[in-house]
Amino acid sequence: MELEERPSFFKVLVGDFSQQLRIPHAFVKNFNGRVPRMCGLRGPCGNLWAVNLKEIEDRVVFHNGWQSFAKHHFLEVGDFLTFTKDDGSIFDVIIYDKSYCEKNVEAAKSRIGNVVDRTSNNHVILGKRPALDLVEETSIGSISFNPENPFFTTIFTRYTRYDLRIPTKVVIAAGLMNTKTIMLQDPTGRPWPIKLNETTMGQMRMEGWCNVCKENQISFGDTLVIEVVKHSVLQLHVCKVGAALDVETQS
Repeated sequence: MELEERPSFFKVLVGDFSQQLRIPHAFVKNFNGRVPRMCGLRGPCGNLWAVNLKEIEDRVVFHNGWQSFAKHHFLEVGDFLTFTKDDGSIFDVIIYDKSYCEKNVEAAKSRIGNVVDRTSNNHVILGKRPALDLVEETSIGSISFNPENPFFTTIFTRYTRYDLRIPTKVVIAAGLMNTKTIMLQDPTGRPWPIKLNETTMGQMRMEGWCNVCKENQISFGDTLVIEVVKHSVLQLHVCKVGAALDVETQS
């Protein structure tokens, strides 16, 4: 989707915004009649946060996961945020402060003081990779890949569990137009043969994907990054729900 076609909205932070943030009613139509259970918020530094979308009466709000996003960015009353949605469920967020310029999070941290207890399970500290058998909902994920490799991100839901598609732009960039089978490497390095079926939109549907999800215990709300490491070989990275995705590019 071209940038000018992407739907967006803005919010001025007032009142108690720390626990949830309401999405404007007029914007909800952009979910095409079905509000997803989870979405992703991509902050100014490029990290991706998994956030629950909850319907409360006639409102749709950013709910679980929003608290961590707000704390990490030291959001304050008067901050002005813009949310721009891609063709999936990812929002790019830009934060402005009372100076009418983009917010300097590090400066805000110094000014406000480090009021967040870093031992709290509700706060995310970037850059640490937990052991795979110790991953929790509030754990931290860190991945490293070549920034020149084609890749895409998505939030794992009951829909993407059975129907995950490689976007058209990635299909073209990776030269997968006439490819029938790829090898998907899971986070432990195990290879999985995946059949590709082309859709009318030029996307590639990944057949057999649900087996990868089951064996890797992927949960609803987890953030998935799928990178094309070489022709017909893709690498799966998983960031658990509620965690900040710290993407490190290789030099």
